[in-house]
Amino acid sequence: MAIPPRSSAKSAPVRERRTAPRRRRSVRVLFMSNDCALDEPFRATLLDASHGGLRLAVRRERISEGSLLMVMPPQAPPGTAWVPVLVKNCRPKDDAWEVGCQFTQRLTAQTMQLFAS
Repeated sequence: MAIPPRSSAKSAPVRERRTAPRRRRSVRVLFMSNDCALDEPFRATLLDASHGGLRLAVRRERISEGSLLMVMPPQAPPGTAWVPVLVKNCRPKDDAWEVGCQFTQRLTAQTMQLFAS
């Protein structure tokens, strides 16, 4: 009895769901939750950024999905407005949390450059 040949059809490639490419960065950013405007900002490390959002590493407690955070790179010039981001996911990673965030408004090229430098 002959063995039928294996199908040459390859499995479908995994589709990228992101609408903008990610750029990896390892810079420090400041952030605070929108409901804690009087608190001191916390530090986070920006792991990557795109025009749609950013991924942060934080060393504090888990941040709930759906939370609104305000972020700003520390090298931002005086008078730069805080940028609101919506937490889409929060996952443990080693001794920190990786927080995936989505920008809630379209950023200007100048503001986006602050996250890219």
